[in-house]
Parts: sequence; C-alpha cells; structure tokens
Amino acid sequence: MQPDSGAAPTASSDDVDAMLAALAVGLGKSSLPVSQTQDLLGQVAHVFDHAADFSVLSTILIIGDPSTGRFRLQAINGSYRFDQVEAVQEELARALSGNVSPVDITAALQKIDVSSAPSVALIRILGYGLACIGFAAALRLSPDLLLVALGLGLLVGVALVTITPKSNGGVLLPVAATFVCALVIGIFADVMGIEDPVRLAAVPVLFLLPGAAITASVIELVSGDMLAGSSRLAYSIMQLLAMGFAFALGTNLAGVPSDDLADLSANAGPAWLAWVGALAFAAGISVYGCLPRRIWAATLFLAVFAFTVQQFVSIWVAPPLAGGVAAALALLGAFVLNRQVSAGPTAFVLFIPAFWLIVPGSLGFTALTGVLTFNVSLSSLGPQAAFTFIAMAIGIMLASLIWDWRASSQRQKQRTIPPPT
Repeated sequence: MQPDSGAAPTASSDDVDAMLAALAVGLGKSSLPVSQTQDLLGQVAHVFDHAADFSVLSTILIIGDPSTGRFRLQAINGSYRFDQVEAVQEELARALSGNVSPVDITAALQKIDVSSAPSVALIRILGYGLACIGFAAALRLSPDLLLVALGLGLLVGVALVTITPKSNGGVLLPVAATFVCALVIGIFADVMGIEDPVRLAAVPVLFLLPGAAITASVIELVSGDMLAGSSRLAYSIMQLLAMGFAFALGTNLAGVPSDDLADLSANAGPAWLAWVGALAFAAGISVYGCLPRRIWAATLFLAVFAFTVQQFVSIWVAPPLAGGVAAALALLGAFVLNRQVSAGPTAFVLFIPAFWLIVPGSLGFTALTGVLTFNVSLSSLGPQAAFTFIAMAIGIMLASLIWDWRASSQRQKQRTIPPPT
C-alpha cells in the first residue's frame, strides 16, 4: 500500500495526531505487530506532512509533536472481529490516499471500535458450533464425540456473543469456559464411556487460545521490538497457564482418574474426515468472526493448505517440526494472498484459522494440563508441546524475515530505477 502523491487536505496538528492515535488503536486491535504499525503510521504522517515521533508498544502509543513539544498517550486494549479488521484496513487506505480529512477518518475509526457484529447472534453461535465439530473431526474423534463437541461449542458460543469482552466476565471467560468444559466432560466421561476426554474438553475453547497474540509477539521479537514482543508473549503464556489450571481443577473436581486423562490421539474416524473437519473449522470460525466475503476463499484455502502440509510433512519428520514447516508456509501464503486482496492487516486474519489448525489444539493444551495435574501418562507430552511451539515460532520468524527481505529488495529496486525522461 503506497501513499498517494496527491496533496493532503489542510488539517491541524491536533487533528492529525488524533487520527494517528485512532489508527494505532485499530491496527493494534487487529493484532498487527508494532513494527508494522509504526511503519504505517509514519507513512500516514508523511502523507499529511506532519512531523511526529512514535513509540508504539503492545498496549500503548506515544505520539510526540516536535513543533509543540507535546505528547499524546493512547491506550490499546482488546481485539477486533474479522469485519472490524477489514474496516480498519479501508480507513488506513483512505488515510494513505491523502484525500480524506483526518477528522472524518478519526470519526470512522471510532465508529468501528464500537460497532456491532454484522451477523445476528444466532448465526455466530452456529458458526462457532460448526468450528468446534470441525476441529473435533480434524482430530478424527468418534461420531458420538463430534455431537458432544457441537453441544459444548454451542454453549461456549452463546457465552462469547452475550458477554462483553471488556467486562469482568469477558476477562474471565477463557478460564471459566475451560473449567466448565473440563468439569462437564469429566463428570460424563464414565457415564458416556468417553475414551479421549482431554481432547474433547479442549475443542470448545480452542478459539480462546491466544493465537493472534502469539503470532504477533514472535514477529515483534524477531523484528527487535523486545518490549512489545516479550510483554505480548508473557500475556499469551499466562492465558495458557490460566486455562490449563482451570482444566486441571475441573477434571480433579469431577474425579477423573489420571489414567483417563491420557491424550490417546486415537483415530476413530476415517482419514478423509480430517480434511472435511479442517474445512468445516475454517468456515465456522469465519462465520463466527464475521469474515468479509471477499476473503472467504483465501482464508479457507490457506487453512486447508496449512493443515495438509502439517499432516503430510509429519510422515517424514516429527510432528513439532511439521508444525514449524506448516506455520512458515502458511504465513508466507497469507502475505502473498494479502498482497492480492489488500495490503493492510488482513494477512493475520488469513493466517489465524490456519494457526489454530496447525498447533494442533490438543497437543500443547493437554500437555500443559498434564504438567499441572502431575499426570505421569502425559509427562512425555510436555517436551513435545514445547518443541511444537518453538518450531512454529521459528517458522513464523523465518516467514517474516523472508517477506521483510523481499519487501526491502523491492523498495531498493524502486529507488534505483531512474525516472522516465
């Protein structure tokens, strides 16, 4: 996305600062890494011929105006739905065009921040249920467990669309949902003869895992943004630990024997069910997150592509390494597809469904819960889960470095090409 060469409308310094602050909020809630956010803000400031110093962190923006010596602080908290990310991208494009008043852009961004979901609550709940049954199918669970996953997914979906994310209930929702799912599955494990309760209990809370935060934090760390990357990564780890503790507490209260907590990874369903499940999961998450229609095909393709890479590469190498290869190729694919459909923060919208399919959900989560419950049968999964996240982090870093190198090379070529005479 390149700035337009046309003259920007006349605007006061305060108006431009307000627009930059609103853009920082939108890009931050779109889970864009701070280095990219800072670069885009610099481009917008240049379009409006506005001198400003930026310090972008994961949760705060500091804008300094050299002409007046004043500073503006802007908090950045929360995350956006897919449709809000798309709307932020449109406002970013308008700002870079230089043909729209900063006041209008600021007003539009503030409206996006408080906008309601374009889909009715029932459709979003059904989408979340579809994602849960799709993820269970990707894990090749038995048909009866698919129905249980659907039922629990619908209940979690109701909580997600009715509880305000910024409220106390919204903050505690990942932990509370994990506890309830573990408790319910633990109570009915013996009655229903559930042989694989760990993965089944993890499926309904998969969307609550901080996939976007982990992805952004790794890119920030490799980009040298140590403060933002380490703080975002610490938040992600704490959320995983809290959810793991809630899972362990729920299973202990339900009285589930330690032998029944083993992640069997049994393939009860046929092989083709995994790919159907991957597609259903990506479609369900797209419905729940209100994904714009124009990037549906790209998102579904990338999720199934990443899942396929992970499945086939794991035939020749260990599953953690396969996850790293799949993560690298998926993120590179997201950057390429993003270039075709846009040039804003949509790359991470394209990548996140693929990220959740690659992890995979039960591997890291059940290993964590096994450590917390001191379950001997799960102890060997701990190192494997750590290797999985490390391999995926390396894959994400490599993809980011390759794309940054490509972008830098293109910019260098543009500078060296002589202008036409």
